[in-house]
Amino acid sequence: MEFLKSRKTGALLHWASGVLLLGMLAAADPGMRAGAAWLFALAAALWLARTALAGPMAHPGAGLSGAARTAHLVIHRGMLALVGATALAGILAGPALHGRLVYATLAAAVLHVAFNLWREASGGKVLRRMIP
Repeated sequence: MEFLKSRKTGALLHWASGVLLLGMLAAADPGMRAGAAWLFALAAALWLARTALAGPMAHPGAGLSGAARTAHLVIHRGMLALVGATALAGILAGPALHGRLVYATLAAAVLHVAFNLWREASGGKVLRRMIP
């Protein structure tokens, strides 16, 4: 279980989930898309298990206050919830629901990236914490 608790494992699963999310969208072949969905579900399950065991990797830090601090919590917790819901839908639900959740997760991921790039540009040093 120590493997799942490590920060490096969390960062690897974070990035793998993002790549596999894009893979589900980019795959032209239905079989490749289904394979990417299963791998995404596996990476997401491990990432959520890691978060349950060790807590979230993202913390607002002292530099964020007010609305930015609230936005941080909403964006990061919302991403975890969407990743989990998308993974479950990929396994349990039909393609219509899964497709909608993939696009919703992608939209949230764009917001997540923009927020973290803004924090990095503001001197937050968030990217060095998330590079494996």
